Amino acid sequence: MTAFDDAATVADALRRYRNRQREGLRPFRAEVTGLAAGLVEIQRYGASDDEDAGYPVIIPGAFDVGDEVVAIDLGGAPIVIGRLGTIDDLWRIPGQLRTTGNAPIVAPLAAAGNTATTAGQTAGTDTAGVIELIPSGTGITTGNQLTLTFAETRPDEWFTVHLYPMTTIARTLGMSIGPTGRSASGFSLTSGTALTSGQTYRWSYLVVSYPG
Repeated sequence: MTAFDDAATVADALRRYRNRQREGLRPFRAEVTGLAAGLVEIQRYGASDDEDAGYPVIIPGAFDVGDEVVAIDLGGAPIVIGRLGTIDDLWRIPGQLRTTGNAPIVAPLAAAGNTATTAGQTAGTDTAGVIELIPSGTGITTGNQLTLTFAETRPDEWFTVHLYPMTTIARTLGMSIGPTGRSASGFSLTSGTALTSGQTYRWSYLVVSYPG
């Protein structure tokens, strides 16, 4: 074998090696089948499942069982990059945060009066939206005024509720009203001041989770 043949053989071997490396890093689609000790268990889709007419986007963040994800093989050990979704699932830029999901359910409590209403209830999602309450009837007093029940149960009660008054009457309450009774299913609004019958109290809210 000539020196030229030796060089060609080495070059060919290097090309094959690099091709194997690239194949090893090829992303694949899978489904989350379990979560344990902070790690994600996945089931790789078959070849036919991996073909799709749509082009989903990769969304970083937390996973749940049943999520569709994209992963890569790294030395035979898959690493999950992110879950797959649509553009509407992403944080929009510039300066826009868009959330998806069903609206939570808002219900008045006895302290808002026996005929209190929540009018249009709420506009938004479990993460952000608008709450409206119109107290009326007898029994208006301090204490829990309404409950908000999430459309989808959260993993735990480790979240904060940021409340912003949107009507003049709501602003008069200041810091005397705020969230209480946080749980995985929702929270309540409690007031240290009795609300005024017939007035429209409206707030925007933002729910932010944090590590427990």
